[in-house]
Amino acid sequence: MVEQKSLKNKLTSGFTIVELLIVVVVIAILATITIVAYNGIQSRAQVSAAQAAVVSASKKIEAYKILNDSYPSIVSAAGLVDSSYNYRLYNDGKIACISSAVNGKSFQIITNQPMQFGDCVRISIDVWPRTSTTITTAGIPNEAPSLSGFRDSGNMSQGYGSSGPISGGTTDYFVAAFRAFLNPPVTGTYTISELTDDGAQVYINGNLLVDGWNSGSTVKVSGTIDLVAGERVQLVYLTRENTGSYSINLRWILPGDTAEVTIPPSAFNS
Repeated sequence: MVEQKSLKNKLTSGFTIVELLIVVVVIAILATITIVAYNGIQSRAQVSAAQAAVVSASKKIEAYKILNDSYPSIVSAAGLVDSSYNYRLYNDGKIACISSAVNGKSFQIITNQPMQFGDCVRISIDVWPRTSTTITTAGIPNEAPSLSGFRDSGNMSQGYGSSGPISGGTTDYFVAAFRAFLNPPVTGTYTISELTDDGAQVYINGNLLVDGWNSGSTVKVSGTIDLVAGERVQLVYLTRENTGSYSINLRWILPGDTAEVTIPPSAFNS
């Protein structure tokens, strides 16, 4: 009788502390597995969404080109939302790049190339050869460039030495235009400066802001402009090189600040 009562007490006494700890650990493991699986599914969904968006947008851009014999200057002209895409035109408008990002998952399509991972190249370069007499002519050239390429370093500051901005290209007597979209981080008045060997101009949305074309080697020339945070503007950094060393350096002072710094890669991110 005593043995039966003892057995009954064991059966009705519930879980021990050890048993409860084991249950908690098992539940935690199952929860971790579930979260990892969910994150994997979510990540794949984001990748698919970004890919589908850029493929659809690229088709609209190409359709616009067929109808108008040129790519649109902005994606809204092709029925897309400007803020949803990064869009670039290169090589005198003959090459277009459009990219879409969803939570950091970004894909791009460039004319006649398959879709690839990443954002559209931030800075493009066009080069025009000149002579000792024609190099003095200021302003963005109207003719098509003789050579085009991309700048992957993320900013517009570099000493090229005796080389040009594009490997294998002209090294003396040339004009080079660095093009990008500038994304202001804050609203206010910016001071933008060029410090270029042998001279430069800076255009914002097609308007001349800084004119140091005939300033000579590494003489800083500045201009001020009011910009709105997040509202992209088209920037052209037009440089000239006679002979000898060639260098570029585009700088700014943020609104309310006094420190002049090289414009960082983050300013050209969209």
